[in-house]
Amino acid sequence: MSQLNVNNITKYTGGEVVVNDASEDVDFRVESDGNANMLTVNAGSNLVGIAADPDLGAGLHIKTGDSGASVASNADELVIEGSSVSGMSILSANDSNGRISFGDDGDNDIGFIRYNHADNSFNFTTNTAQAINIDSSGAVTKPLQPAFSAHVASNVDPGTDGNYNVPYASEVFDNNADYNNGTYTFTAPVTGRYLFATTVRGYDVATSFSLDHRITTSNGIYYGNIGRYYSDQYVSTVVSLANMDASDTAIVSINSSESSFYISGDTYSYFHGHLVC
Repeated sequence: MSQLNVNNITKYTGGEVVVNDASEDVDFRVESDGNANMLTVNAGSNLVGIAADPDLGAGLHIKTGDSGASVASNADELVIEGSSVSGMSILSANDSNGRISFGDDGDNDIGFIRYNHADNSFNFTTNTAQAINIDSSGAVTKPLQPAFSAHVASNVDPGTDGNYNVPYASEVFDNNADYNNGTYTFTAPVTGRYLFATTVRGYDVATSFSLDHRITTSNGIYYGNIGRYYSDQYVSTVVSLANMDASDTAIVSINSSESSFYISGDTYSYFHGHLVC
């Protein structure tokens, strides 16, 4: 190492102390009782270490032991390392909350993870909307998860003119308004696997009665099985797990062989669906 000018190592100007003002490859180290590297600025690697000489990451390395691991380059500004169990604590008042926030140049907490000590709940918020809640018992709810339920309002005659879209017009619930009770169509808001269930119950006295009952999605058709109850009552059910892209649709239709068949209203005939994954 070349000889250093001591005036460039420590500089006092304007009420501040500057160490290594000349940007030399000289470490700055503070010892504690029993630890020679309680605080270390490693000039050669441009790292700051607490409790050890830093050797991982691109910023601050808190190291109580060597784990033998490396660190991912897209998450290396802060590294917490130990040779056994490692972690960090966020301590708050018992009627307040602790959080980790994620921000950008448009919103400094557009997403965050929060623990509420007042009711011992855990919340995940994304794009300012609370997406996942975990209550004190461990129950998980997803308030914005796509889900809907609708049923036929009253008895209706579908006729025998081919495929008839079942009028599930009475909504029980519809998270995020993805189901259109005017066209009886569900539109997938995001790509994923959706579980659908539909039942059509109706009446017809014909002994040769047949019914085509199906869920039609943009990617496939799922057929139902019809069963007979009593002498003139029928029920058909379709349950399907559909792979859907965002903006794909799902609708229920039937094709009856008899003009005398009619669909029972109220909750006898329903259409449900929700995003599984």
